[in-house]
Amino acid sequence: MTIHLENSPFHGLLTHPPVCLPLDSSILRRIIIFMKLNVIDNQSVDMPLHKTLAGTFKVLAHPVRLAILDILRDDEACVCHMEALLGYRQAYISQQLAVLREAGLVQSRQDGWNIFYSVTDRGIYPLIDALQEHLLPGKPRRSGRLAAKDCPCPKCCPQE
Repeated sequence: MTIHLENSPFHGLLTHPPVCLPLDSSILRRIIIFMKLNVIDNQSVDMPLHKTLAGTFKVLAHPVRLAILDILRDDEACVCHMEALLGYRQAYISQQLAVLREAGLVQSRQDGWNIFYSVTDRGIYPLIDALQEHLLPGKPRRSGRLAAKDCPCPKCCPQE
């Protein structure tokens, strides 16, 4: 018996160009069982839901994005405020904010020259807090607005 690998899940795992390998019945039976066990029955699993959840976890799986969400926990903030707190360049923070905005986690508003960012759905914080409590039990959560020494925004340096 011969199996053609070019149209199988094993395509690309062996050599190129595609080869035909002689297989005995026990090896073929193992391949079929492996393929059958690794196929998900789409009727019993809600894959679109899991893809949505995975996309959100993927967005949250970045330390700078989590730090930005932590900064925005208590109040809106501008990029210069985040830049002063995080120590990253404005362009890098803006890239991370764009990912958060595309995921629907933050929104922006313009006030003169400044653009302020805020969290759109505060329901993300119980998830982050639960993960922190699971990984670092007993570690207290920060509260209150973080002050930034070098931030020139109106919230940090109000004009009198």
